[in-house]
Amino acid sequence: MSTYQQLPGPTQLRPTKTMLIAFGGARLPADGVVSLERKTTKRTAMLDFHVTSRADKPILFRDACEELQLVKRVEALKAKLPPPPKPPSTKEELLERYAEVFTGLDALSEETLSQLKEATAADSVLPAVCEKHMNGWPAKRRSLDRKLHSYWPMRHNISMQNDIVMVGDKIVIPQSFSQHVHNMIRALQSRQQCYYNQHTKPLPALTPGATVHMQTWSGWEPAMVIHQRVEPRSYTVQTPAGRMFRRTIADSFRVGVTTVAYIVPDVARAIWNCLVEEFMAVPTKEEWRSITAEFQWRWNFPLCCGAIDGKHVALIAPAHSGSQFHNYKGTFSIVLLAVVDAQYCFRVIDVGGYRRTSDGGILANSTFGQALRSTALDLPPDMPLPEAEHRGPLPHVFVADEAFPLRRNLMRPFPGQNLSGARRVFNYRLSRAQLVVKNAFGILSSQWRMYRRALEVSPAIGETCVKATCVPHNFLQRTTARASFPGSVPDGEAEAMATVGRIAANNAGREAIRVRETFTSCFSTEGAVPWQDMV
Repeated sequence: MSTYQQLPGPTQLRPTKTMLIAFGGARLPADGVVSLERKTTKRTAMLDFHVTSRADKPILFRDACEELQLVKRVEALKAKLPPPPKPPSTKEELLERYAEVFTGLDALSEETLSQLKEATAADSVLPAVCEKHMNGWPAKRRSLDRKLHSYWPMRHNISMQNDIVMVGDKIVIPQSFSQHVHNMIRALQSRQQCYYNQHTKPLPALTPGATVHMQTWSGWEPAMVIHQRVEPRSYTVQTPAGRMFRRTIADSFRVGVTTVAYIVPDVARAIWNCLVEEFMAVPTKEEWRSITAEFQWRWNFPLCCGAIDGKHVALIAPAHSGSQFHNYKGTFSIVLLAVVDAQYCFRVIDVGGYRRTSDGGILANSTFGQALRSTALDLPPDMPLPEAEHRGPLPHVFVADEAFPLRRNLMRPFPGQNLSGARRVFNYRLSRAQLVVKNAFGILSSQWRMYRRALEVSPAIGETCVKATCVPHNFLQRTTARASFPGSVPDGEAEAMATVGRIAANNAGREAIRVRETFTSCFSTEGAVPWQDMV
């Protein structure tokens, strides 16, 4: 109003109901509107100015606006208006004169500033940084203490403000003060979340069978809810094509995808390195004898040291891999080759074989296969079958299906359909013992959901994750109480992954054929069980 009254010449103040909102949110009622002429070299314009008699803070007056370069003075009015007061000569004077303008900026409280100073002085590294900043940094980094090496690249940007270390315009937080800063950030996030959710409405829970739309890389596509998971607002959905989806680890824990990509392999390697010696060590000769006794008692197959089988762990085709990981099912996978004892525990595993391997086969290329052929597994010496000493000593064997070759220490079933009764009984007894490895894979897939879909990781990380699941599987099998039924047929298997196809030539030697024929004769005479004739 005072500026309006100083204008020369007759001016008319028109009434108005306009409410002015000043800097900082102050609401100022306008007393009226005045029209003033603005002249330029080419045209003349009439501009409307609102006039108010109040001067509530914070208001940026004309001189402040000019000093802060928020407005430019209209040359036509410059001659009519009184000269402004002398502007501040320094930045500090400007901020002091218009301190009310900047009161909305967050600043450290005196208490927080004091705590930060104390934490900086008590830190194990920052006092040394302060000393180097005051006395000068050495010419070469190797002259520094190792704990100061991380500050070497930023040494030219380090400064001291009120005994607090600064890097540029950022405060260096002491280690002991970091938890306090994290708590402050969480409090700010909580307040922001409360503000963000104040107008939200609760959504009804989805039920199995409900139809939803899911966003994928190719756009939105329909899906159906299969079941609700433990995590809040987390569901397993299935698309019409049969693909299963759920919230990722990054979504569930609200961390970045790149962070999860570093965490998962590190945790998997730590699990394997720390637990493999305790829960999956290579069996000794005495442990092989214990496994043999378990197989004879539970599955009625003597001299059996374990059941062998391989499973395909599906994964997305790696870049530039061609057909290297392509299998006969038309998908891409890596193979988990495992030896399982009578209690569904993995004794030996080999991960990483791929389906491009031909005649040599995955077994021949694996470390276990090479050790089996070179008799480096420290198996017990040959011994006769129970109650069949007259048949002579036989080697300790592993049982496998028809995909594996017949070897002296590796038994596979007789091929064909029209078999004699004795061979049919042998196939039944062998398949019954070999069923434990299929059940072990079923238990593994039911415990770890990574086996229920294709892994979207590289083969190397996939191998690490597969090995990391086998060790906890053994821990759970050994610590979970379970009723035992000697001689009973186990429950149906849960097939998790595609079975490995033919992986090697099945041309057996005479010694391997003799061993299998001896087992066949024994199972039909002195080694028979009451229910085998019903198959």
